[in-house]
Amino acid sequence: MNLLTGLPDEIKNKINKTKQTRGAQPYERVPYQNRVNRNGIAIIPYDFRNQLHPDFMPDGEGSYRIMVKPEQYFSRRNTRNRNFARNVVIGQNAFIFYNNRSDWENFPILDSWTPCTDRSGTGHYIARIPATTARENGGNTVEGAPQGIRFFEYASRKDIDDSIAQLAWLAWMTEGINQVRTDGNRNIPEILLNYLRTNNLNNIQSFIDNGAVKQIGSTDEYKAICPLCRKIINATGLMTRVEQVEGREVVDLTITEVNLFHLRDLRPGEYNHKPYLLAWGHHYCNLVARDAGISETVDWMKEVLINHGYSITN
Repeated sequence: MNLLTGLPDEIKNKINKTKQTRGAQPYERVPYQNRVNRNGIAIIPYDFRNQLHPDFMPDGEGSYRIMVKPEQYFSRRNTRNRNFARNVVIGQNAFIFYNNRSDWENFPILDSWTPCTDRSGTGHYIARIPATTARENGGNTVEGAPQGIRFFEYASRKDIDDSIAQLAWLAWMTEGINQVRTDGNRNIPEILLNYLRTNNLNNIQSFIDNGAVKQIGSTDEYKAICPLCRKIINATGLMTRVEQVEGREVVDLTITEVNLFHLRDLRPGEYNHKPYLLAWGHHYCNLVARDAGISETVDWMKEVLINHGYSITN
């Protein structure tokens, strides 16, 4: 079932790209995989081990590993913390992540431990320790393979499929979409509309309330808008790379003017990549709101305007 029928290849590729997590580079500093599907193995920090996605329950489809800091596992050198959770087992459902030289030296790996060489869950630790200027410490210490994705970027297969459908519908709501469509029709493909109706994904009022769509006057016409600046999204923005400043060009830049926008920011303890929480937004608006949230960003913008002498009435 092709829910993206009729859309230009550039927009199809952009929608399909939302199935993947954000980049996790550089490799030598993080324990995460780079640009993989959102339903992959999730890495759960030890402090969040009790805030799991429903998919991680015994009968769920998802899988995860718990990431533990050395000071959480050890009470002192070579001694396990007596308060460490009994159901968290290093080398089975968990691993130790070393990210600084102090922990690497004060809480050394045990003789029986091996680095995580694959994602089978059998490794005991990952080390991503930056170099220091001290001659005796040498260069970087990089041991173990990335074990999965940031846990708050996880999404179930169903949520991924449903989100793809809604993002496709939002693409059809952009200004000028009929000028770039590839099938010669004027209406949204029925296969997409049927999927939305069957799965209760066509509640337009929810899109309006969440700031992804606005109604044009009193008509039945709706347009996709940027959740932050509230301007109507143009279809070509999904296909056009951002303009670069002369003299600071990047040859392989692939960022477009309009990109995926999370209406509720991705944050630890929440799983917000799901239907009705995704929209299309301007690249620069995304940069401003990223990791803060829309309402928090707007409050900050009000403060900035006031500090610059503008009058704010509401």
